[in-house]
Amino acid sequence: MDPSASADRYPALAPQRGMVLGTLRRPDGGVDIQQVTIDWGEPLDRAAFTRTWRAAMARHPALRTSFLMHGDDGLVQVVKPAVEPDLRWRDPAPEDFMSADRFEPFDIGQAPLFRVTVLGGARAVLTFHHAIMDGRSTRLLLDEVIGGYAALRAGRP
Repeated sequence: MDPSASADRYPALAPQRGMVLGTLRRPDGGVDIQQVTIDWGEPLDRAAFTRTWRAAMARHPALRTSFLMHGDDGLVQVVKPAVEPDLRWRDPAPEDFMSADRFEPFDIGQAPLFRVTVLGGARAVLTFHHAIMDGRSTRLLLDEVIGGYAALRAGRP
């Protein structure tokens, strides 16, 4: 049985097709891979941080999206009903972390196409494929995650 059978499917947009095909040609090329670093100023609460990202994943289909070649439809977006976030904790961070992380390939057919690595407990690096988010949506997502995390830490929903 097709593991994406329970997922929603949508045609990929033209810019997504170009980005995804470029990644398929050179998976470890680092092209169309974006990185954003956030310095939290204090050690992150692992449980609250994980809960915040799980809530964001549940709210935003783009975070549960992967891509698949599908017969006559060509490249399609596959949105799964649920996906666990790829959260990693590293202490301390290797000196060349940012470069190594950017060139670590994403499996374009497997969501999530993003990962969050917490370095030294207080700095988070969001690394994602540009086919799922642009600059504006990234900013909106991070504002939501930062606010949600702060609310959880303050005991609010």
